[in-house]
Amino acid sequence: MFSTAGRSSSAISAWLWPSRARWPASIFPGVHVRNDPYPVWFGSGDWITGVTRTTGTFTGEVALPGGTVIPPMGKAFDLDFGQTSKWQGDQLIAISAFWDALRVTWSL
Repeated sequence: MFSTAGRSSSAISAWLWPSRARWPASIFPGVHVRNDPYPVWFGSGDWITGVTRTTGTFTGEVALPGGTVIPPMGKAFDLDFGQTSKWQGDQLIAISAFWDALRVTWSL
């Protein structure tokens, strides 16, 4: 079972309440991650995973490599989002975020 023992409250908070900066804020400026609390939260040893719902609206343009620009479509998305992290003491040393990319594609 995951334990917060040995981890600072600021480190735990930084993981549990991610900022919108982790998302492309210029593309989805109103993104909302339902994480207070995460509806699914589990772990073992130094590993922890949280899964939740995320919503947002495509209101900013996307600049692709090569100069192609996709204009905003104003379409909303609602998808599962999660992240798995590895801790070393109170230090977050690895994080991997995942979401349903196909659902986002269908939404947009």
